[in-house]
Amino acid sequence: GRAIAPELGRGAMCVVGLTPEATAAALSANGEEELWFAGANGPTTSIVSGTPAAVARLVTRLEDEGVFVRRIIADASYGSHCPLMAAAAGRLAASLAGLRPHPTTLPLRSTVTAETVEGEALDAAYWARNLASPVAFDRAVEALLDDGADCFLEVAARGPLGGVLSQL
Repeated sequence: GRAIAPELGRGAMCVVGLTPEATAAALSANGEEELWFAGANGPTTSIVSGTPAAVARLVTRLEDEGVFVRRIIADASYGSHCPLMAAAAGRLAASLAGLRPHPTTLPLRSTVTAETVEGEALDAAYWARNLASPVAFDRAVEALLDDGADCFLEVAARGPLGGVLSQL
């Protein structure tokens, strides 16, 4: 929380009802330099981060085009999973510098790479990268399904990803 606190109010996020490819095209067509693709939650559910003004313009434009879009209203307003979090990622890495990760007993799929991650790799640099990199939730879940997973549990205050799981 302390690593992110200085970024509060400097960013915003929205969920877009488009494929990752269509979302990237919409961002390119928009001509905004302050918007970034922040992740793919499902086949037709993408996340965009950016400055509050740029996200507001995108939301208005996509609504006018009839595209599902909703600003993500969180307890804090920041643009996660994009370059806006570079300073916060640096602070997080510094604060976790003493972290000494251990081997995992269960396989873990990274939502940054969708690859299996060994526990020892979950160091300060990993978590800093996680904060500032786009999320590949869809690819991570698809890989888990390919591995034979058939039960998922979301632990979250609002549970925003449960509905997306049924699309994968």
